Amino acid sequence: MIRARPDRCPGVLALHEAADGWLARVRLPGGRLSPSQLRALADAAQLGSDVVELTTRANLQVRGLRQGAGEELATRLAAAGLLPSRAHERVRNILASPLAGRHPDALADVDELVGRLDRELCADAGLAKLPRRFLFLVEDGSGVLDGCDHDIALVLLPGSRAEFALLLGGLDSGWGVPLDGASALALIVARLFVLRREGAWRVRDLPGGAPAMIDALRDAQLPVAARRRETALAWAQSPSPAFATGRTLQRDSRVALTARVPRGRLCSTQLRTLAEIGAEVRVSPWRTLSLVDLPDDAAIAELIPIGLHPGRQGELVR
Repeated sequence: MIRARPDRCPGVLALHEAADGWLARVRLPGGRLSPSQLRALADAAQLGSDVVELTTRANLQVRGLRQGAGEELATRLAAAGLLPSRAHERVRNILASPLAGRHPDALADVDELVGRLDRELCADAGLAKLPRRFLFLVEDGSGVLDGCDHDIALVLLPGSRAEFALLLGGLDSGWGVPLDGASALALIVARLFVLRREGAWRVRDLPGGAPAMIDALRDAQLPVAARRRETALAWAQSPSPAFATGRTLQRDSRVALTARVPRGRLCSTQLRTLAEIGAEVRVSPWRTLSLVDLPDDAAIAELIPIGLHPGRQGELVR
C-alpha cells in the first residue's frame, strides 16, 4: 500500500502561505476567461499584492493575499462563474489546446467537450476525492499539446469523424469514443482511479501504473459508443514546442492573437484593459494569452499597450 502524503496543492478556499503573503490558485478548465471573469480577477488581485500569475497548467494564482481572504475571494470568483463547486474547486484540472479547435491544424472544436467534462466532474460527489494534481487533457488534433503531462487524455484522432483516443499517463488504452461519449469515458476512468489509488496522486504512481488501469478497463462498464481501435496512438515523451505567438488565422476565418506574458504576471490594470477588448481569452501552459474569435483585421500590435510581448510572428513558445 502507498502511504498517503498530505495534499497541499492550493486552491481558492485552501490558501498557501508564501513569502509575499497568502496565495490562491484558480482553476481554469480549458484555460478560458470571459471579459466579466477578467474583471472579477482584477478585483481579486487588489485583495492581495495586485499580482496574478499564469501557471504551467494554464491556471492562475492570486498572490499576496492577507490571511483569511479566501472567503471573500471565493465569493467574488463564484459570482463570476469561476467557482462552480466548492467541493471540487481543486480537482477541476482540465488542460485543453489553447485555441480549442480554432488552430489551423485542429480537427474539431473541443469547447463543448471541455465544458461538459467540467460540469459532470463537479456533479459527481465521489470525484471530489481526486488528488489535486490529477490532470485531464483534451487535444483537438492540432498537436499543440503533444507530449504534455496528463493522467487521462482525450486526443482527437486524425482521419476520424470526431473520435477521441483515450490515453492514460501517456499510454494509448486502445479505446476510442465519439464526442458525445468522451466525457463519460474519462470520468469512468477517474472513478476507477479513486477506487484503486491507495494514496497515489497520479496514474503513474499506482501499483502497476497506467498498464494496470488499462487492464482494469476491460471489466468496467464503458459507454455504449466506446470501441476498441486497431491502431495505437504514440504520445511524445516531452511537450512539443508547437504553439506560436502572433496572429493566427482561425479555421473559421476569424483571428486569434497570442502574446507572451512577461514573467508570467499580470496586474489588475492589464486584466481590466484585456476585458475592455471584449474577446474571450485563453491561457496556455507556456504562460501565453490568446484572444480568440477576433475580426480579420485584428493586429498583434494591439497587445503592446497592454504590456504583453507579441514576439516575432510565428515565434514558438516553450
